[in-house]
Amino acid sequence: MRIYYLGGGGDEFLLLLPDCDLKQAQRIAEKIRIAIESKEIKYRKGSIPITSSFGVGNINSNVNRDDVFKQIDDALYRAKTNGRNRVETV
Repeated sequence: MRIYYLGGGGDEFLLLLPDCDLKQAQRIAEKIRIAIESKEIKYRKGSIPITSSFGVGNINSNVNRDDVFKQIDDALYRAKTNGRNRVETV
């Protein structure tokens, strides 16, 4: 698995999962989301919850990659708009 930084805000990453179909990628994203959610940052007398939102899509050789990246990015923002801490697919 290769992980690439994507985005200027420092909080967006692109994960490439070769040989995964869309359902497998969605399951992997959900496992990562749950693992992140299970952690918390202790701060003073309380804690700060950690959440993550994912946009998941499938790239194949028959489509324009820029178009697919845009669709996946739109899915990510849909996850954020729909309450955060969730996985949305293209």
